[in-house]
Amino acid sequence: MQQIADWLEKLGMSEYAQRFAENRIDFSVLRELTDQDLKDLGVVLGDRRKMLRAIADIEVIERNAPAVPAKATAAPRRTPVASAPIPTATPQPTSAAAEVSGERRFITVMFCDLVGSTSIAAQLDAEEWRDLVSAFLDAACAAVTEMGGHVARKLGDGLMVLFGYPVAQENDAERAARAALSIQRVLTEINRKNTDAGKPALSARIGIETGAVVVDAAGEIYGDAPNVAARVQAVAEPGTIAMTARVQHQVAGLFVVEERGSYELKGVSEPVTLYRLVRASGGGRRARQRRLTPLVGREEEVAMLMRRWERAQQGDGQLVMIVGEPGLGKSRLIEEFHLRLREVPHTWTEWSCSQLLQNSPLHPIADWGRQRFGGADIAAEQRLADLEHTLELVKLDPAENAPLLAPLLDIPLPQDRASILEPEVLRRRQLTALTNWLMAGARTQPVVLAFEDAHWADPTTLDLLRGIAERGALAPLFVLITARPEFRPPWGVRSHHSTISLAPLGLSQVCQMVSELAARHALPKEVVAGVTDRSGGVPLFIEEVTRLLLERGAHGGIHAIPPTLQQLLTARLDRLGPAREVAQIGAVIGRDFSYPLLRAVAGIEDGPLQTALERLAEADILLVRGLPPESEYRFKHVLIQDAAYENLLRS
Repeated sequence: MQQIADWLEKLGMSEYAQRFAENRIDFSVLRELTDQDLKDLGVVLGDRRKMLRAIADIEVIERNAPAVPAKATAAPRRTPVASAPIPTATPQPTSAAAEVSGERRFITVMFCDLVGSTSIAAQLDAEEWRDLVSAFLDAACAAVTEMGGHVARKLGDGLMVLFGYPVAQENDAERAARAALSIQRVLTEINRKNTDAGKPALSARIGIETGAVVVDAAGEIYGDAPNVAARVQAVAEPGTIAMTARVQHQVAGLFVVEERGSYELKGVSEPVTLYRLVRASGGGRRARQRRLTPLVGREEEVAMLMRRWERAQQGDGQLVMIVGEPGLGKSRLIEEFHLRLREVPHTWTEWSCSQLLQNSPLHPIADWGRQRFGGADIAAEQRLADLEHTLELVKLDPAENAPLLAPLLDIPLPQDRASILEPEVLRRRQLTALTNWLMAGARTQPVVLAFEDAHWADPTTLDLLRGIAERGALAPLFVLITARPEFRPPWGVRSHHSTISLAPLGLSQVCQMVSELAARHALPKEVVAGVTDRSGGVPLFIEEVTRLLLERGAHGGIHAIPPTLQQLLTARLDRLGPAREVAQIGAVIGRDFSYPLLRAVAGIEDGPLQTALERLAEADILLVRGLPPESEYRFKHVLIQDAAYENLLRS
């Protein structure tokens, strides 16, 4: 515990040492702490962010220190761009066979730079210019950090920012785009203050690219992505955000963009298509923007949903949780169920949680409210009148309920109608009003509430969902919840609750899905077998591997990791903490390996090694047969094995 106390003292947060000690938190579990864990410990928001960054830095250093054997091939081309120094720390001892001085990463890079800074600086005293630039950089860094970005370097009056390093998230490209929009917003506010103070306005341009790079132990970045991002920023118009087609493909449907045509970028061999990022679309899940993939092998699940829906229609409210790992088709199953209701009178309500907004209370309801009642482009009075009329239709008193509900739906209230209740009392009444509204609407016409990604729900939204789960049997209400296996519902099991656990598709189902995706392209049997082997029966993996095959041909696509899956797979590995190194060693040995061989190659003691292997099995990375020291292991998906292997340097 003294190590933790010393670590907290170095961070300037020694006031939390007692809480960590009381909860028996030492370095063995430190890397597994989440934002919610720290919040439960009473750590305030700003300190939570600092702690999570410090924990990530520890992981980076420890990952760069171990030696992992890798196949010897030609070293990659090294194009130094910029360094991103990380704090020093004492790495954990390791005994693998050779030294590793870095790793490969799939990252999104953002360059942000002020426009016309030379002429503006010439008009000001040096100290005034410094203050002006510092205010912008501080605000921009805060916007980036809020979205989980890593400021790799301040470049005079600009920034180089990385998403996907030191820790990957499955939506790094989206985070970069939202951070860029946030920088534009804070710059608008800074300019308003500068204008009031008689200072010149600033203008920035931003470029974003995504791709594979090498990061060495010192944080130096090598690869094309940073170079391209810098070139894209240089050709962007002042005050705009430009992104490449690769980034646009990653975030399609989430943002409004304008195609700007092809550009010849210095040092880039082929023309690059660029897009101007305008704003977030607010249009719901990305899946809605794409052609639905064939639904294969889910007949039993659809039939169960339809049976539960029939009971809900008759007034016996139902709740169904659809549980599965990313890519197994939770959202696709809901889409299919929605299509089956086209001819049936019902009200469809969709609340979607966001990984980016886990600290924003009731954000799924606010997002839904902006779509249902209109955003800032519609007058506040009109939106409020629409809400009051809706409440009247379900026989709820608008005078009592509108002042409680309007703030949650992002509808401004007149000053004389704003609540004067204590915050905790107000919150309880708002949750009650929301639940009553949903139940009253269901009594007027059966309601389907599709609640997406409950594992990312904020605590207040979970409180609301608990009330709905406990009272839902009293009305024609069908609640559909999607979640990953790690989600633990904060409500007790009721007779009207049920769960659908999605499993990977079988061999014949994979072949059927590949055939339907390939349509008029007759793929050889060995190619279909390759898709089956690599995808592990995960529908998303099947879809993306097949699409890559059709784009590149059998020889160019069957062994590649689809770019759309790079972030997802890397993020899944990064969540493993120290077990990630063991996954990499196993990936070098092969898809199948034994415990004695792994131990001999890794040189890790039995205790830590078995703990890491248990973590990999719990995370559904490895399949296990037998008990150590006679156990055998197999990567569940070849794509996961490839992602672990691809993070290693070729040398």
